[in-house]
Amino acid sequence: MKSIKEILSSKRGRIGFAIVIAVVVIMALSFFIKPAHADGVGLSLATEITHDKRTRAGFIDYTGSFYSVYYGQWNSNEFNGTTRTAGAEYRRHFGNIFAGLGVAVLDQTTALNGTNDNFSLTVGYSFKYADAFCRHFSHGSQLNIAPDRANGGWNFCGGRWGF
Repeated sequence: MKSIKEILSSKRGRIGFAIVIAVVVIMALSFFIKPAHADGVGLSLATEITHDKRTRAGFIDYTGSFYSVYYGQWNSNEFNGTTRTAGAEYRRHFGNIFAGLGVAVLDQTTALNGTNDNFSLTVGYSFKYADAFCRHFSHGSQLNIAPDRANGGWNFCGGRWGF
């Protein structure tokens, strides 16, 4: 297993570590704040922000006070065409800010993401009728999980509209 020093020596490692710390802090603080987000079905549109910026994704979800289950798909010209995912996240709120940590299954492996089984991290902000969010899919090679597999991770940012 890689040491924290080895993980933090790369830019990708520092970014990933910062995201994990932000999610943990938001989740810990959220035990003291009432959720601002209403339960319900939502549709999301997002774009991949780091590897293939032409990739667009669509998600449909059901989000409750402390969880979200979703199905999504995207088409990438650089990484094997259409990828589909299904996942579930445990979600916590800190006022209008939310963070989620969960599991996701991708239907194919690519040169960007070398495993079907992944985790997901989501951070976002809830407005009155919509949410802005960023969601990361990865299998954690920085934590020595399948270190021999590609792990660029998918990174989507976008908007969610609830019904």
